[in-house]
Amino acid sequence: MYPRLIALDTDWTIFRGWLDQKTWGKGQGASSTIEDNIQAVDEWVLRDKSNHNHTITLGRDVPKIVTDILKNGAKLAIVSRNTSKALALWYFKATDPKTGKKKPIIHMAKFDEVYNKSKTVHFTQIHGWTKYDYSDMLSTHKLVCRSCSMTKPLITLSR
Repeated sequence: MYPRLIALDTDWTIFRGWLDQKTWGKGQGASSTIEDNIQAVDEWVLRDKSNHNHTITLGRDVPKIVTDILKNGAKLAIVSRNTSKALALWYFKATDPKTGKKKPIIHMAKFDEVYNKSKTVHFTQIHGWTKYDYSDMLSTHKLVCRSCSMTKPLITLSR
């Protein structure tokens, strides 16, 4: 049985790398807000306009995973403790199974739970709104990347 809700974390799940508000937008010519320092290199990579050494890369299978989640009728939640992380999801896209068109991932998320609280708080909020049993919610953090040279795992599924 497919879960009713799947929650994706940001760093090392949706994308590789750190979109860190303490380091991004600190280089020469940086804008005062982090979102004004994010630049799309292509559909897979974002970089800091003020320091090109800071990049994040969308996981290759993430757009397919997001589309599959929605195609199977599950709700998508984005959960993260750091509010700057969700900014990338305005740039990264997946195919909306209802329209067949690419949309920002954040637009397809039913729940945008990105604030500095624990995952327990995020899920308590979602449970309060949906009344879904916790056993109907799947949280993913760290997608496993066996075909790349990453030293950190990319997703471990827990239910």
